[in-house]
Amino acid sequence: MSRVHVSVRSSLLPLTWVLLVLAIGASPRVAKAHDYWLSATPSTPQADEEITLRMWVGEAMKAQAERPFAPDRTVRFVHASSGGDVVDVDAEEGVPVWSGRLEGGGHLFGMHRGPAFIELPGAEFERYLSHEALTSVIDARRERGESAMPGKERYQRYLKLWLPVGEATGSTHGLDLGFAYELVLLDPPSAGDVRVEARFRGAPLVGAPLTLVRGDAVARAPQRTDERGQILLSDLSPGTWLVRGVHMVRSEQAGVDWDSFWAAFTFEVPSRDVVAPAPSPAPPQPVAPGGGCAGCGLHPTRPSNGLGAWLVTLLALWVRRTGTRPCPGRATS
Repeated sequence: MSRVHVSVRSSLLPLTWVLLVLAIGASPRVAKAHDYWLSATPSTPQADEEITLRMWVGEAMKAQAERPFAPDRTVRFVHASSGGDVVDVDAEEGVPVWSGRLEGGGHLFGMHRGPAFIELPGAEFERYLSHEALTSVIDARRERGESAMPGKERYQRYLKLWLPVGEATGSTHGLDLGFAYELVLLDPPSAGDVRVEARFRGAPLVGAPLTLVRGDAVARAPQRTDERGQILLSDLSPGTWLVRGVHMVRSEQAGVDWDSFWAAFTFEVPSRDVVAPAPSPAPPQPVAPGGGCAGCGLHPTRPSNGLGAWLVTLLALWVRRTGTRPCPGRATS
């Protein structure tokens, strides 16, 4: 009579699957798209060339979806030419947000998207605050015993785009459009160094966390503004760049805990030397299904070490010792 031998390793396969499922279930969620920014095509047009302005949502200039111009959500949409005059943009609802032709010089577009509301569970809100380096808000919630409480937030967005058309003349890059939270370029965008000033309600904002992102979605480590409300963007190569940040204050609105102000400034560093330009922003990819706050997707959550990471490590050690893989096997005689 033949005998069937069952490998001890095969009998442990169910344990492998249990550990794998637990590890996946315990793993933190991946960050969701939350940034908005403006872009222009072409990014360095010539005078009287057709230009298209688009608005994107994504993470670190990795576009996941295009957003239409929405008059009911837009408080202001303005344009300043090299002459310095700021005028309202004549835009129609839909995509792109604007298209047309411009005279030569430096041009600045600015858009204020009106307030929207979101409520996040306490732990998720804390991860979002940590992701955006909003340590003062984390401290304020802890002092009030609110760390585990849901975060009720009203947010607004302030988007700017500086575009060189032909020979970039004028000083539009440094215009203050009067936004509640605004980023202002103190130097003309050029290869090398550019100073940026963060202003909240017209005054320089000290200690504001700002992040610089290249057009190929390479983000630098966040910097905090100095005592003048400024940071230095160094070693800029020709191409598209984005500087962005979030500022949050305690809200005076009933039913709202915090007011947040999101600023994003896209600018083009013109090519003047024979230097390889930074690539253009990545094309949009389909947005993963799931819920999100109205108009921006879920606020980001930062992965953290915990049970999931411990289980993955344990599983890797067990596989190394047994020589098996976490996949179904069959006993052999």
